[in-house]
Amino acid sequence: MPRASANVGFSWRRPLGERLHLLADGGLSYIGASRLTFDGRQQYRMGDYGTGRLAFGVEASAWTATVFVDNLFDTEANTFAYSDPFRLPDAQAITPLRPRTIGVTLRWMPR
Repeated sequence: MPRASANVGFSWRRPLGERLHLLADGGLSYIGASRLTFDGRQQYRMGDYGTGRLAFGVEASAWTATVFVDNLFDTEANTFAYSDPFRLPDAQAITPLRPRTIGVTLRWMPR
C-alpha cells in the first residue's frame, strides 16, 4: 500500500442560451510508490505516478455530448505488480496504465 496518494477534481457548468449548458470537468491523481513484497530490499515496485483527465461538453434536456482526454500526460507506469513473490524474478507481472485516450461520449436520455 502506498504511503501517499492524492486526488483533486473540478466540475463546471454554465448556461449557453435557453436550452443548452456548457460542461467541463477534470481531475489529477497521484498514487505513491509501493512494493510487491514486504521485504524492503526487494526492487519490485509499483505506483509512483500521476495522471489526469479533462472533459468538455454540451448538455440539453435529453442529450449530452462530451469530448474527453484520459491519462492527460500519457503517463507510463506499473499500476499493479501482482506476481508470485516466491518465484521472483521469473514470475514478475505488471499492469500498465491505459495510454492517453481521446474520445467522445454521446448520451441520450429519452423522456
